[in-house]
Amino acid sequence: MDGDSAGKREMLRAAEIALPLLKPGHSLRFAMLPPGEDPDTFVQKHGKAALEKLLTGARHLSQIAWDILAAKFRIDLPEGRAALEDSCKQLAAKITDATVRQHYLSHFKKQLWSKTKTT
Repeated sequence: MDGDSAGKREMLRAAEIALPLLKPGHSLRFAMLPPGEDPDTFVQKHGKAALEKLLTGARHLSQIAWDILAAKFRIDLPEGRAALEDSCKQLAAKITDATVRQHYLSHFKKQLWSKTKTT
């Protein structure tokens, strides 16, 4: 995905489309290009090896979803944490596989509590 704000919006849209398709043992990862880069220009400027390195560092859907949702709320406030928790539940509800959905909810809850302890 492109590293600009439009790329981040597209990443969230792709994530929401992918969520219902998740099942045990299958996931999705995202690689973010630097702002202003697209895959073609990135390879032209930096080469194939740099793209492969970027892809190796691709982040899992669960991490991306958390980062996007958490950035929307003030988790230093109880109301913000509650709103974030509600958004996480709504996002996870899109996962049709019950086991994967439960693990996403667990992941989100762990992230929320770890952030609550540090704020």
